[in-house]
Amino acid sequence: MGKRLTLEDFKNRYGKNFSPHVELIATRVVERVPGERFSVGVVLCKIHGEQEACIGFLQYTRVGCPLCGKAARGSRVKAEITNENCRIYVVIVEVFGIQSIKVGITKNAVDTRLGKDVSQVLIDELLPEWDAALIEGMVHKSQTFIAQRDESIRKEAQTWGTSWGGQAECYRLEARENICIFVKSIIEACKNRDSWVG
Repeated sequence: MGKRLTLEDFKNRYGKNFSPHVELIATRVVERVPGERFSVGVVLCKIHGEQEACIGFLQYTRVGCPLCGKAARGSRVKAEITNENCRIYVVIVEVFGIQSIKVGITKNAVDTRLGKDVSQVLIDELLPEWDAALIEGMVHKSQTFIAQRDESIRKEAQTWGTSWGGQAECYRLEARENICIFVKSIIEACKNRDSWVG
C-alpha cells in the first residue's frame, strides 16, 4: 500500500494552477469500492463550496473545482487565460430588427465590441478574465438557459446569407431577469473571494 499524500504533497503536485477562486484545503482517504482506499483532494470553491476531487481530475484541471470544470467544459475557459481584467456583460441587442439578450465577455468597452447593435446594457462588470470567462461558460452551459436560447437572429442571418458575431449566445427576452440574477450572484461571489478563501 502506497504512502498517503499529505495536504502539502497535494498542493505541490496539483494545486499550483488552479483558478484564483479555488483553494486546496485538505486531503481525505475515501473508500468508494470495498477494500479500495485512495486519497482525494478537498477544494474550497467560492462558487460551489467544498468539493472532493480525485487525483485524476486534479492532474489535468486548470480550474480546481469539479463543478466549475463541468460548467466550463467546451468554453473559452479551456483556452489560455491571462491575468488581465475583462468585462462580463449582459445586454439587449437589436439585430435585423430582432431584440434578444446577449451574454459575453470582452476586453474592450461593450459598445466597442457590439457597436450600434446594443439597445440596453443590463450588466457590464470588470473582473479578472478567468472569472468573466467562467461566468460566461456557466450561463452558456446551464440547462435552464439553454432552454431559453433565441435562434431568431441566427435564422434571420441565414435567410440573408450572412451571420452576426455572437448569434449563438443570445437568449429570449423573457430570460432577462433570471440571467441577470444568476450573473450578478456569481459576480458577487467573485468579488467576495477573500471571505471564501484565504
